[in-house]
Amino acid sequence: MIGMPILVIFVLGRMEFCSFRYDRLQVSRDLGQNAYFQQDSTDSDGLHFVQTGDDPTKPYIMFVHGSPGSLWDYSQYLTDTSLRRQANLISIDRQGFGYSQFGKAKGSLYSHAYQLAQILRVLQNDRVVLVGHSYGGPVIAKAAMEFGNLIKGLVLIAPSISPKHEPSASWRKIVDLPPFRWLTPPALRACNQEILPLREELEQMITSWSNINIPVTVIQGSEDKLVPMENALFAEKMLQNSPSVKVIMLEGENHFILWSRTNLIKDEIAELLSDSEKLIK
Repeated sequence: MIGMPILVIFVLGRMEFCSFRYDRLQVSRDLGQNAYFQQDSTDSDGLHFVQTGDDPTKPYIMFVHGSPGSLWDYSQYLTDTSLRRQANLISIDRQGFGYSQFGKAKGSLYSHAYQLAQILRVLQNDRVVLVGHSYGGPVIAKAAMEFGNLIKGLVLIAPSISPKHEPSASWRKIVDLPPFRWLTPPALRACNQEILPLREELEQMITSWSNINIPVTVIQGSEDKLVPMENALFAEKMLQNSPSVKVIMLEGENHFILWSRTNLIKDEIAELLSDSEKLIK
């Protein structure tokens, strides 16, 4: 049973699409005017990200991808004219993916959250909503726990946040041993190395959920085999100090709702953004 995931990694890893990278020139064309790439310069491992708009009178929506993935996982959101009218949009390549230290995994959820906070501090905007899919979910939750003063709302999409329901990592430990680690393609290696400690990190976060005191929306598929629906129920239970917790369970949907239910998720992001604006006023 352990041998099958390892075999799949090596077979798929030979395929170009498993690099999870994108053509920056094509992305620039797709996003059009008033969009540009940046590299965060406040950290030696600064994140690469794309931004649409820089109107200081507008709030920001920051998108955080899963594992593996890239900033262009949110292409349908970044190109959405309605979202772009309402806010400045930022989508990042988390470290290890895209053009942020490709293949070099970041050691912890706190490290990822800290890198997000570095960008948010530079923005100097007190109206920011974070959106995270899959592994991006615990990353933005950690950011809200540690740097809550920089964030006004969270949208958790199929988030891997319940330690009890985190799958066994036994086969991942084998993949991370030489020579398997050396043979694993960069994006998949980074993915494996950051997920390995995830269950333990989620356990350590248990007592910090009470730090989140901003509105949160959780969107989950009932048939998600990668991140079970119990993760959404866990969020509802733990977010006792949030002024607003909305859990949307999509019947019959799987882990890939980020792409299959785009319109619904866009609407929920816009609604949370509006609610967060009201709280500020």
